[in-house]
Amino acid sequence: MRRYWEEEGYEELDRLSADEKKRLEYETRLKYKRDKYAQLHYATRIGREEGEYLAVIQHESNRLVYTKIVL
Repeated sequence: MRRYWEEEGYEELDRLSADEKKRLEYETRLKYKRDKYAQLHYATRIGREEGEYLAVIQHESNRLVYTKIVL
C-alpha cells in the first residue's frame, strides 16, 4: 500500500518522464538541491572540526597559564 505522498511522487515522475525537456529541468533542479545540501553538510562538518580544534588549543592555553600561575 503506497502512501499519499509516494503516489503523488510517482504521478509526477510519470508526467515528467514523458516530456524530455521537463525531465531535464527536473533533474537539473534536483542536482542543484543535492549540491547545495552537500555544500552545507561539508561546511558544517569543517566548522565543527575547526571548533573542536580551537577548543583544544584554548584548553591547552588555559592549562599553561594556570601552570605558570601556580608555579
